[in-house]
Amino acid sequence: MASLNEADQWREIDENWRFLNNLPEIQKTSIFSVPFGGNGDYNAETIRLAMNAGHSGLLLSEGVVEPGAHSGFEVLPTYQRVMLRGDEMATTLLRADKRGRQAESSD
Repeated sequence: MASLNEADQWREIDENWRFLNNLPEIQKTSIFSVPFGGNGDYNAETIRLAMNAGHSGLLLSEGVVEPGAHSGFEVLPTYQRVMLRGDEMATTLLRADKRGRQAESSD
């Protein structure tokens, strides 16, 4: 999105929002999923346009889950989605399980 001008960003955001809202059989959310999802893939203009389209947050893809983190622009909350591949998934899940068990045992 960051590589697009304002008009093209708006077209991407608005057309996809309208397309998804015309699909009654799928569950929808007001969170805007930033294409590719990295910090360099969106900018302040993207956030402003997403807000104008009715979105309430941004979904990013940086490999971790951090609900309620901020985008750096501090206007919309951002949410991370897990994008792990191969053995990374098993390793990450085992670490999370171990941390969860340690937290339970300390309570």
